[in-house]
Amino acid sequence: MISCPFCGGLQLARGGQRRKSCPYCGKRFKVSEARVRKRFEDSRSASNYIRRIKEELRRADSK
Repeated sequence: MISCPFCGGLQLARGGQRRKSCPYCGKRFKVSEARVRKRFEDSRSASNYIRRIKEELRRADSK
């Protein structure tokens, strides 16, 4: 899991992926320049983790 160097939006990147477009701000960046937030063994684990974090943030925002 990486964060966009422009807006900080969290997203997944595959190993060996070189460039990515941020789904939040639309900017294109080199994956090598993004901050790695967490590493996962497989894509399912990564997706589950991000889903859980987003749900926690929604709950916190609704309080």
